[in-house]
Amino acid sequence: MDRGSGPDEVPAGGGADNDSELALRLTKLFEVMRKAGAAPLSNAAAAAAITEKTGVSISPAYLWQLRSGVKRNPTVAHLRAIAEFFGVPASYLIDRNTDPAIEAQLNLLQALR
Repeated sequence: MDRGSGPDEVPAGGGADNDSELALRLTKLFEVMRKAGAAPLSNAAAAAAITEKTGVSISPAYLWQLRSGVKRNPTVAHLRAIAEFFGVPASYLIDRNTDPAIEAQLNLLQALR
């Protein structure tokens, strides 16, 4: 069954795969960490920017897998590169428990959008 999801899209709600903590955190970063009034980056644009900024090669398909919960064992190098690109500590993506201050800052940014 084709849900219309591909490497440049994030599946809309529901499903156990979409509920992974990493997928939720990545989705939040894509939604919150963008210029005011701008649409969230596509996976393709984010992958290119992450690779350019960090030197760590990452593909749009890989980002889609992480954001949709399909990929469950990402490399620490990729998570660090993604975190660096979005300007958050790597621990936000690597650790199970997040720093409440980081969550509070992201929630504030989200509320201001």
